[in-house]
Amino acid sequence: EEDTHATPLRFRREKQLTPLHDEIGCTPFDYTGLAFALTLIGDYDLADPQTGEGALPLFLRRACSKPKKEVEIKKAVPFPYQQHLHLSWLDKVLVNAQSQGSEMLQVDVDGSLRRLYVRDALINCSAGRQWDEQHCWFVGHLVRSRNLALEYDYLMPLGPGRPKVSGWLACKKRLLNLFGLNVATIHRCYWDMLNLEQKDVQLTRLLANFPPITGLSNEEKEDEKPLYGEDKHLRFLRHKRQKFETWPPEKIEI
Repeated sequence: EEDTHATPLRFRREKQLTPLHDEIGCTPFDYTGLAFALTLIGDYDLADPQTGEGALPLFLRRACSKPKKEVEIKKAVPFPYQQHLHLSWLDKVLVNAQSQGSEMLQVDVDGSLRRLYVRDALINCSAGRQWDEQHCWFVGHLVRSRNLALEYDYLMPLGPGRPKVSGWLACKKRLLNLFGLNVATIHRCYWDMLNLEQKDVQLTRLLANFPPITGLSNEEKEDEKPLYGEDKHLRFLRHKRQKFETWPPEKIEI
């Protein structure tokens, strides 16, 4: 009994002595995981019933360090380093965490779309706001004429008598809806039970619920948010083609 009680007490005392741990023994990484879990399930309004304090703002406040010299610290980092970190986040983390256009279910639906002569269905296409040139989110298929995004769920839906998408796809669906896109999810457990003809029939019924858009709506002309003056010339900076005078090139600048 003495050994069983001594271990947790010693463990808690070590955590309290560590600068990264707070008074309850949690690190900023722990609060980051809690905030990510709430964001993934869409439970943004979870709050303490007694005080009314929101859980997500509390987790984010404890996960992020807010020094008094925050703006000065950010400005002290040279812009090339900021650009390198940003591009590394896009190319090596965010893009690789999404569909790459080679999954069997995605390729099978792509073949069905081709049989139905849906010519504007782009596989593994980026999506985002109209005015934003850096689209970081990719959908399984994007049918631009119908303003429709197709997503694919490989997990078993655990809903009472109805399909229920996974937490990652539910999070993407909320974001894509904010971008003005309709989202339909195809579940592998149901799709694999259909033959070739039944797949085309089900996909035809799905597309019938999203008729083609004939004209532009006023909602597409969204007002842009105010910009920071120092970042205005960087927001809409397009990638310029590099002209090579010699080969191999001695120096390449972006």
